[in-house]
Amino acid sequence: PSAHAAAPALQDGNAPAAAGRQEAEASSARAVGAAPALTRTAWIARIRALRAEGREPAAIRALEQFRHAFGDADAHLPADLREWAKKLRR
Repeated sequence: PSAHAAAPALQDGNAPAAAGRQEAEASSARAVGAAPALTRTAWIARIRALRAEGREPAAIRALEQFRHAFGDADAHLPADLREWAKKLRR
């Protein structure tokens, strides 16, 4: 792979900062033994996708894993998912 292959990603001035935040989140998740190590954003997307597919038990398991990976997980949920999560035991 050439050095030019990575260049488009760096054209966006926010890309390095976003990548740094995602790596920090993934490192935090790895530190508490989450598997697989996903960012908060990726966990939320996964939970949303599972719910949209009607896979409620899998979405609940994903929420439990998200909560295990990030102690403050519920604080990072969007309002609609936070309301749903409140109904589930911690």
